Formats: sequence, C-alpha cells, structure tokens
Amino acid sequence: MMTIVALLVFAGAFAAAVAVFSYTLLPAMPRIAAILSGREDPVLSATHRLVVRDRRFSTPRRAVVEPVALRAAA
Repeated sequence: MMTIVALLVFAGAFAAAVAVFSYTLLPAMPRIAAILSGREDPVLSATHRLVVRDRRFSTPRRAVVEPVALRAAA
C-alpha cells in the first residue's frame, strides 16, 4: 500500500514538473538553442541597446583627501 502511495506521489510531482517545464521553458527553447549554439538571435539583434557605462573600461577612481574640517562641515 505504501509503495502505491509513493508511486502516486512521485507521478504527481513528475507531472507537475513537466507542466511547469512545458509552460515556461518550452516556448523559449528556440532562443536558448540559438544562444548556446552561437547563432545570432534575431530577437536580440533587432533590439537596440544603450550602454550607459561599460564597467570593463571605466577609469580607476582615486581617493580624494579632504581636510577633517571640511568633512565635518558637510
């Protein structure tokens, strides 16, 4: 009896996982496959991007030494 209950619980959990997979990931599989294979994704290439600041090429910031009196006044 416990084996049957355990199999029913497993079957229900497996069905729920398959339902979530088919609802969320299945529609995105062509895009995921295109990105992983290195082909250009038409959805991403049609979208215009604006890079405000690229962190790889930012200038290093130097610490500015301020007198203690000015720091306390601020």
